[in-house]
Amino acid sequence: MSYQASQPRRFVTRNLEYHNPYFQRESPEQKNHRHKRLRYWIVAVVIIAVAYIVVYSSIFRVSELDVTGPNTAHSGLLQQEADEYLSSRIWGVLPQDNSLWLSADVMESALIEAAADTVALESLVVVKDFPKKITVEYIERTAKIIVMNEERLFSVDSQGVVISEYAPPVFVNNDENVPAPDGASTDTQQDNTEPEYPVLVADIEEVLIAHQVVPPALVQAIIDLEDRFPSRFSEFSIDQYSTIDRPCEEFVLEDETVDEENNENNSLNSNSETTNANVNTNLNINTNSTKNINSANTNTQERIVVPCPEPILNEFALRLKEGPEIYFSTDAAIEIQLNSLYLTINETIKNGLSGLEYIDLRYLNRVYYK
Repeated sequence: MSYQASQPRRFVTRNLEYHNPYFQRESPEQKNHRHKRLRYWIVAVVIIAVAYIVVYSSIFRVSELDVTGPNTAHSGLLQQEADEYLSSRIWGVLPQDNSLWLSADVMESALIEAAADTVALESLVVVKDFPKKITVEYIERTAKIIVMNEERLFSVDSQGVVISEYAPPVFVNNDENVPAPDGASTDTQQDNTEPEYPVLVADIEEVLIAHQVVPPALVQAIIDLEDRFPSRFSEFSIDQYSTIDRPCEEFVLEDETVDEENNENNSLNSNSETTNANVNTNLNINTNSTKNINSANTNTQERIVVPCPEPILNEFALRLKEGPEIYFSTDAAIEIQLNSLYLTINETIKNGLSGLEYIDLRYLNRVYYK
């Protein structure tokens, strides 16, 4: 058969199938499933990376902590408490110092609670400067009086709250030519001077830092007396103040059986007296038997001692350096009580105060003195 150019050329193709034993061809469904899983993995990796950057990186972590207050020692204590709070972790995983969830109010409460027994705070504020800075601003209570309890001195503010244990100012004499304060010897290096605040001697069961020990009205009354008493009674000097103790009482409780035995003892004693008058030889016997019975009765008596009542904190005494004690009450204005004292000294008592034991101004209508 000869070839003719005018005839079209035909190509025959076959669909050949190849089977690779190592890589099988994916179906469209399998391919879509693989792409979907790949997208999930990419999204998960991105989320983990973002979470790590947000939670654990230094972008949102607090790096600067500033504590400002009047006392450097207490500033260091609050600095330590704030550092411990920020270094802690939430649920053991999340860092507390992340600005995204760090709450200033919660941190304030935590610091106030942590310093409650060591620092008497009047106010404490936490300011968050997102995202790097935290500022802690605090104000301490200011001492107004000194409370002496069992030979220990405590600084107390206007609300009657204990600030700290009071340390009197110390005089350091490094130069022999420098005179020492009153009461200090020249051959010593240090000497404690008198407290710079009025002293209240109080018998209080327990004194705790940052807790109230006396009512605010008592502190205010002492402050008012410090301001007004010297100007009106310049001839007298205040020594100190004290609470007024109520007397302790003691009771002896006797049972009915004890009373009956006492009656029998009385009859025995009377019989022994008549017998002793007639027969001298029976004197020792009756006396000894009476002593034995009396000793048995004293053993059966039950003695009850009522504990001393606590002092009344709305009443107090002003002790003069040379003169009597003056009793005041916080239930009345100090100015009114000072007016009563002035009239008593200048009109009622004309011989001076040297012979008096006390003047009682606690009752507005009357003034008692002894």
